[in-house]
Amino acid sequence: MGNTSTPSSTAADTFTDDALHLILRSSEGILRAVRNLCTASLIEAVRDRVRTVGLKQVNAVLMQPHWRHDTTGEPLPPPAQTNQKTQA
Repeated sequence: MGNTSTPSSTAADTFTDDALHLILRSSEGILRAVRNLCTASLIEAVRDRVRTVGLKQVNAVLMQPHWRHDTTGEPLPPPAQTNQKTQA
């Protein structure tokens, strides 16, 4: 009647509960932000060669400059680029 083989992991095992809570809290109710955080976190999990997205992967995404905001909700300005040319 159905598939008799059981997969080693299910969709519910893709993200830990803590990771999902952090994604939902960080997205501030914006569906596109949820999708982007999930996608970027999955990419981090692939880089880390793990099957389950945890806090480590979500935090790695949130540390990227375009996800950081100040207390007013405005994005932080990009870090100043220094020009370190050596003069000979």
